[in-house]
Amino acid sequence: MIVRKLMLFGLIQFCTFQIFGQYPSFDSLVSTYSDLPVRFDLRDSKRISPVRVQAPGGCWAAAAMSSFESFIQTATGNSFTFSDKNLYHFHGYDSTRTTYGNHMMATAYFVRGDGPFVSTTEVDTLRQSNPPDLLINGARFLPNNPRIIKNTIYQFGGVNTMLRFRPETMDSLSFVHYSNAEKINHVVNLVGWDDEFVTNTGQGVWIAQNSLGLKSGDAGYFYIPYQDKSVLQYNAVWPEWCEYPESMKIIYYDTLGQTSTYGFEDTVCYALVEFTAPGEGMLKTIGTWCTMENSIIQATIYKSFDKEHKQLGVVIGQSENETCRFEGYYHLELVKPVKFTKGELFYVKVKYSTPTDTCRIPVERYVKQYAYPDLVSDKCWINPDENRWPETWYLCGKSTDYPALQFDLCIKAYFYNE
Repeated sequence: MIVRKLMLFGLIQFCTFQIFGQYPSFDSLVSTYSDLPVRFDLRDSKRISPVRVQAPGGCWAAAAMSSFESFIQTATGNSFTFSDKNLYHFHGYDSTRTTYGNHMMATAYFVRGDGPFVSTTEVDTLRQSNPPDLLINGARFLPNNPRIIKNTIYQFGGVNTMLRFRPETMDSLSFVHYSNAEKINHVVNLVGWDDEFVTNTGQGVWIAQNSLGLKSGDAGYFYIPYQDKSVLQYNAVWPEWCEYPESMKIIYYDTLGQTSTYGFEDTVCYALVEFTAPGEGMLKTIGTWCTMENSIIQATIYKSFDKEHKQLGVVIGQSENETCRFEGYYHLELVKPVKFTKGELFYVKVKYSTPTDTCRIPVERYVKQYAYPDLVSDKCWINPDENRWPETWYLCGKSTDYPALQFDLCIKAYFYNE
């Protein structure tokens, strides 16, 4: 098992969601700018995995795994190859998206515990019933900020990014590829930069690891001018992972994760989900998506909820406020774990506070030719502001009276059986 190999290097702490142990979080480190060199290339430090040959249309899956592997290699000094083919085949979205995926699909696959798996012939082609080799429990969707992208590559590893790409337009001598179109069609792993590289459009390039084999470009790599209009629009990394605890069960309704958002044109709104304890054990962590940078999220656990009168019962657990520097997926550790018996109901309320007047709750809803979720009934509610309207909880999901509220809430509970 890969987990045993990684444990030898002190990377993973059992039953915890801390990746770097005593170090500050990714958000803090990547926002503290270093004196960056004029040129940097992960190939020089061997902090990247080999160039892949993607499945047809599978650049998004290949780039996601290559970025994550780079983070692993930076943290441990050892390389591992995870199955991008498993992600490619079992992402759970509409089948047409297999050849046109994105970082949101990869994140949903990771945080629901469907992967990653170390690549083998069997893993690449068959859906796995066993837990994955690691639990990836954090995602960050980085802004179009070259300084942040450089700092991420420099400190942590490759950055998954989208761009407009046509192999036939790449310069055959310099391996420079430039697009003046903003519409994207490809995903790569950014592994470095060169501020002094001069191209026909100006000075400076990003160094990109492609997934078209060693015969493409510069032995699988190519160079994107800073002036390219398509690059850096969408960027993602997965900086938090841990050993998949044998006793843990992830409880959720949003199989596909965030496919849309919903809000009340206010800076604060609330989401509530009913869960059932799968066994005798402890609730320790809540996971949810953050849809706007610099938002604050907090989870509160309740023993009961009067559905008729829309009144919450006794508070039995709570997390601290989590300031989300970036968009992405975050986990909220409860101040104290909460114990439950098998079959016992509990209610998770998440407060979302955003810096603007449009609060965006992450939701899983139907999106044509993209997401076809199996919505649940009588499990999810939202409130525009519980402090002003404590009993104004609107039912969401399949049985709601409001078509606009036909969605599941993107909240997960991490439960540990005793």
